[in-house]
Amino acid sequence: MSRAILAACLLSVACGASVAEPVAPARSSTTSGAESGHPPLPAARDATFVQSIHVPLALLASSIQAQIPEHESQPRKLLTRPNASPAIEASIEVWRDDVQVRFEGDTLLVDVPLRYAARFDAKMKNPFGGKWLKVAKNEDWGSERDPQRVTLHVRTRIEITPQWQLHLATDIDQPEHGPAPDGKLCTAGAFKLCITKDSFTSEVRRRLEGEVVPRVRSELEKLDRKIEQTVDLRARVERTWRGLTEPRSLSHDQYSTIMPRLAALNLQPGDAELVVDAAVHGKVTYFQGKPPSVEAPPLADKVSFDALPSERVQDPRVFSIDAAF
Repeated sequence: MSRAILAACLLSVACGASVAEPVAPARSSTTSGAESGHPPLPAARDATFVQSIHVPLALLASSIQAQIPEHESQPRKLLTRPNASPAIEASIEVWRDDVQVRFEGDTLLVDVPLRYAARFDAKMKNPFGGKWLKVAKNEDWGSERDPQRVTLHVRTRIEITPQWQLHLATDIDQPEHGPAPDGKLCTAGAFKLCITKDSFTSEVRRRLEGEVVPRVRSELEKLDRKIEQTVDLRARVERTWRGLTEPRSLSHDQYSTIMPRLAALNLQPGDAELVVDAAVHGKVTYFQGKPPSVEAPPLADKVSFDALPSERVQDPRVFSIDAAF
C-alpha cells in the first residue's frame, strides 16, 4: 500500500444511489442582486472538504508501554529436557526500556528493548555412573548491572478497508539478542567436568521468548482493536457526510448547502503522527434566505479505490486523539 491510500465511492453511478439536488426557496440564485437588494449569489461549484484525524506517535508509544510491564520476575523452572545432561534450572528477571516507534511506509515499526538476567543451577551426570555432579548453584547469567539484552521488533501494518475502517495487523519478528555471557563452570574435585555458559544460551533464550513474546503479541493485538474502535473512521465520515447538507449562514442573509457525492479516506503516515484525512466531495449551492434542510444520500457500505476531483477545502476542525488507548 502506498503512503497515500485513497478510498472513494461515486454514489450517483458506481454505487447505484441517486443524488438529490437541493430545491432553492423563492429567493434563490435566480434572483439578481438588484432585484433583491442583496449582493449577487456566488455560482454553484464543486469542492472537496477535508477533516483530519491525528494520532500522535508519542501516544502510540505510551499506549504500547502501558501494555508491557517495566519489570517482571519469572520463577525458577527446568530449562532442559527431563533427565538430559547437563540439567539447567533458572529464574529470570526482565526489565523493559522505553519503546521506540516510527513509520516506514504504511507500517508502524515498534522496537521493544528488554534487559534480563538469570540465576541458575546446573548439574551433570557422572559419565562413569552414580550420582549427579553439581556444576553451579545460584550462578548468574547476566545481572541487573550487566544484563543480557534482547529487542523485540514489532511490525503493525495499517490499512483502510473497503468498509471504511482503519485496520491494524501486528506481528513480531525474530527477537534480536545480544552476545551471550562468557566463562565456564566446572565440578569440584580432582575429576572435573566443565560446561561453558554460552553452551545453554538457546535454553535460556527459548524460555525468555516463550514467556514474553506471546504475551506481548496478545497485548498489542488488544491495543490494535482499541485504536480501531477509538478512531472509528466510518462513523466520522458519515457524520461529515450528513452534516454538509445542513444550511450554513454566510452574510447578507445568504446561505450555502453542500450535497455530498463522493467520500474518501487518505492515510498519511508521518514522522511524528499518523494522519487520516476524511474527505467528502460535493456540490456547493448558494441561497438568498435559509433553505430547507435536504437529506443526504446514504454512504455506501463498500467503496472502490479512486481519487477525488476538484479543489480541496481543509476543515479547520482537526480531531486529535490525545488520550491513551
